[in-house]
Amino acid sequence: MWKGLSLLATTEISSVIKRNVAAFAYYGVAVVAALFALVYLVEAAHFWLTLRMSPLAASLVIAAVFLAIAVLLMLIGMMVRNAKPKPSARSSLTASALVAAPVAARLFGKRLQLGTVAVAGVVAVGAALGRYLGTRS
Repeated sequence: MWKGLSLLATTEISSVIKRNVAAFAYYGVAVVAALFALVYLVEAAHFWLTLRMSPLAASLVIAAVFLAIAVLLMLIGMMVRNAKPKPSARSSLTASALVAAPVAARLFGKRLQLGTVAVAGVVAVGAALGRYLGTRS
């Protein structure tokens, strides 16, 4: 029985991994294509600016625009890095599950009793209620 379940889990996980690898490969190709499009867009903007001003001035205008974009992104990155993280109900639930896992394994490993099922039900309802109340605020 355990062999069958582990084989099923392995098959499911490998199919999900293959699908994700294929999706990220397409994402990578799309990013490269978008970068080529951006390069041609910048070249077209440079050509258009050279019709209105000298080539040196056109290059300086494009460089100034990219510098402004870089400074703006740097400021946004600094704001994101220095922002206080929000406490997550999911992370506390995960930590509780990791702490309770060995105890639950010992309880369920021996014999399933009515008291054990009742305690597990109360814990599950309490965790769900705590997660619901934690996400509302």
